[in-house]
Amino acid sequence: VENILMYMTLCACVAILYRRCGMTLWVAVLAALLYAVDDAHGIPAGWLSGRNATLTCLFGVLTLIAHDTWRRKNSFAALAWSVLALIVGFACGEATIFVYGYLLAYAMCMESGGIKQRAVSLVPYGVVLVGYLATYKALGYGTRYSGLYSDPFGNPIGFARDIALNLPALLQAQLGIISSNTYVVMPQRFQFILHLLDIAFIALFFIALLPLFKTSKLARFWGLGMFLSLPPVCATVPTDRLLAPAGVGGIALVAMFIEFAAARWNNAPTPARRRFEHGMVYFFLFTHAFLAPLSLPFNSTSVGIFGKLVDTGIAALPLDESIVDDSIIIVNPKVDAYCITMPAYQSSRRLPVPRHLWGLDASLGGMTIHRTDKSTLEVEVEGGFFPKPFGSCFHGPADPWTVRRVVSVADFDATILELTEDVRPKKIRFAFKRPLEDPKYHWFCFRTRNLEPFTPPAIGETIYLPGRTIVQGIRSMIRLSMSP
Repeated sequence: VENILMYMTLCACVAILYRRCGMTLWVAVLAALLYAVDDAHGIPAGWLSGRNATLTCLFGVLTLIAHDTWRRKNSFAALAWSVLALIVGFACGEATIFVYGYLLAYAMCMESGGIKQRAVSLVPYGVVLVGYLATYKALGYGTRYSGLYSDPFGNPIGFARDIALNLPALLQAQLGIISSNTYVVMPQRFQFILHLLDIAFIALFFIALLPLFKTSKLARFWGLGMFLSLPPVCATVPTDRLLAPAGVGGIALVAMFIEFAAARWNNAPTPARRRFEHGMVYFFLFTHAFLAPLSLPFNSTSVGIFGKLVDTGIAALPLDESIVDDSIIIVNPKVDAYCITMPAYQSSRRLPVPRHLWGLDASLGGMTIHRTDKSTLEVEVEGGFFPKPFGSCFHGPADPWTVRRVVSVADFDATILELTEDVRPKKIRFAFKRPLEDPKYHWFCFRTRNLEPFTPPAIGETIYLPGRTIVQGIRSMIRLSMSP
C-alpha cells in the first residue's frame, strides 16, 4: 500500500510540474495519465525493495517544481525548498542525481538571461552535489570488483563505453516499443541487432520531433532533460525500471508531439510529412496508451512472481532444524536467486537456515558432470559459467579469470580447468572437503519445473543435465503466475 501511495504522489507531482512549466491543460492531463500507466514504472511501484527509485524520482520532481518557482518568481523560499528536496532525495538514493540533467536543461532552454546568469542558477545545486559526493566517497560507497556496474570515477573509460552502448537502448525504450529488458535475455552475440534497431528508432523519433523542437523551448527542455538524465543509469545493465526519471521528460515530449501534430493534422508542409506525423501519432498512442497499460500489471507483479519461484525452491528443500549444520548443494539452480535469496528469506521468517547453500552454476546451459574420485566433480557448462550480464555481478574485468586459478570456500576448492572465448570459466573442478555421499551434504538439481534430489555419479562416470532456453524459462514464469 505504501508503494502505491508513493507512486500516486509521484504521478500527482509530475502532473503539477507539467502545468507549472506551461503545458496546456489537456496536454498536461494526457501526459500525466501516460506517465502513470507507463509499464516501465511497474517494478519500482510494485517492489518493496525498489521503492527508493520512486522516492528519488519524487524528490527530484519536487526539486524541479520548486526550482521553476524560484526562477519565475525570484522566490528564495522556493530555492530553499528546492535545495531541501534535493538533499532529501539524495538521502533516499544516489539516483537523485538524474535531476541535474533537468536542471541543466532548464538553464539552457528555459532561462532568458546570459550564460553567466544561467550558470549562477545552478550554483546552489552544485554545492549540494559537491557535499554529497565528498560524503559518498568518505563513507566508502561506490562499486568495486563487479562487472555489472561501472564506476564513473574509478573507471571513466568503462563508464563512457557503457554510456555509448546503454544510452541509446534506454532512450529508445522510453519513447519506443522495444523494452530495454530485452538486453537481459538476448544472447550477447545477437545484441548488435538491438543496437541497430535502437539507433534506427531514435533517428525516426528525431525526424518526427525536429519541427516541434524548432518551435517550442518547452519541448527542447523536456527532450534535453530526458537525454541528460540518462547517463548516470547507464553505469549498469539497461532495464526499464531505470526509466522513471527519463519518463518525466519523455512522456511530456510524446504528449506535446500529439498536440503539435493534431494542430496541423491536415496542414502539414507536405503530404509525405502529414502521413509520417499521422503514423507517429498512432505509434505513440499504441505504444504508450495501449501496450503500456496492458504490460503495467505484469511488471508491477513480476517481483511477486519471482518470489513464487523462490517459494517453490524452498518447498523442495529439507529446510528444517536438521540441516542447520549441513550444506545444501544445488548443482544447476538456473536462477541464482535460489542460493542468494533463500537464506535471507528463511531468516526473515525466523526459520532454519543451512550452514551453507551452494549453487555450482546458475546459467541456462547444459551441464556435463564427471566424477574423478570420492570427493571431486569436474563440471563443464555449455556456454560457460557466469553468463553475462548478471553473472558478472560479483566479479569484474579488473580481476580476470585464468586457467588453474583456485577459489576456496568452506566446503570445496574450485579450480578452473578451461575458459570460454570471452574468458569465463567453462570447466571447473570442485574438490569437496568430504566424500560426496557424506550426510552433511544434501544434493539437488533443477530438471523440469523445480528442484529435485540429485545423486552424484559414481567414480569414473559422467552424467548430463540438459539446459534450458529463455523461452522455456518465460513459459515457466507465466504458468507460475497463473497458478493459485
